[in-house]
Amino acid sequence: MRDKISLDDAFQEYIAHITFTEPKSENTVNSYRSDLTQYIEHLKQQGISYIADITPQSVRDFIDDLLEDNSRRSTARKATSIRGFHAYFSYQYDLPDPTENLKVRITEDRLPSFLSEEEIKRILASFGDTNKDIFEKSMLSLIYHSGLRVHECANLKLNQVHADQLFLRILGKGGKERIVPFLEDCGNLLSRYIKDVRPEFLNGKSSTYVFINPKGKQVTRQYIWRLVRERARGCGIEKHVSPHTLRHTFATELLENGADLRSVQELLGHSDISTTQIYTHVESKRLHEDYDRFFPKAGKGDK
Repeated sequence: MRDKISLDDAFQEYIAHITFTEPKSENTVNSYRSDLTQYIEHLKQQGISYIADITPQSVRDFIDDLLEDNSRRSTARKATSIRGFHAYFSYQYDLPDPTENLKVRITEDRLPSFLSEEEIKRILASFGDTNKDIFEKSMLSLIYHSGLRVHECANLKLNQVHADQLFLRILGKGGKERIVPFLEDCGNLLSRYIKDVRPEFLNGKSSTYVFINPKGKQVTRQYIWRLVRERARGCGIEKHVSPHTLRHTFATELLENGADLRSVQELLGHSDISTTQIYTHVESKRLHEDYDRFFPKAGKGDK
């Protein structure tokens, strides 16, 4: 049945198609294979097993993930591979094409959406005092206050957390370690979760991971994505909000409060500062606001 084509079967069928039926060059096939392997692994981590279950939002989440650490040109190339993949199954099996309205502009370095201070406060204030609330609030608070990637949060281990000293040791891409500080309030919440809530969720079992869900298992990326969306929606926030939005908000607030770009690069774990430069519009905006404040009549002509 068309709605029961697994991701692995779809991958194998499409690679065979572009290799033999609609032959492309060896380099192109290898490029598609690499791009689609990354794409399908992401979908599996989101709990998706069948090609028919892929939605436009699933694709958009993957693209947002790519834009974290890849150039727009590289991301656009990967999007081309994904479009070809879905176009094939749309034609062959009459499946909806989730990439139909997907756009990735190569030349525009647009800042991803971020939240205002008031919106962040609303989200964090929406949690109660149950064990589940403490667990979920501590995750979102840590992502926001330390700028973690969602997979860094999900895979965070106890030996990486130094709650008393208020910092994390994060092993990022390429095995590069970075030190990320966080605020005392965030540390207190995290310590409460680790000492009081986590042992109850584990119920006698052991785990090296920090964030354990109420069923006693390591939290998944999918859980965190869904949590962020539902909380934002429940707080009446209309914009698209994801874990990346919290990370972007972290970076934006640092720059708004005077941090330099190199420091933000280190805290975010970007290997190339050009990735961090998407945030430079914040510095530009602040400079213009300062200029207008000190020279309110500049450019307005003499009266």
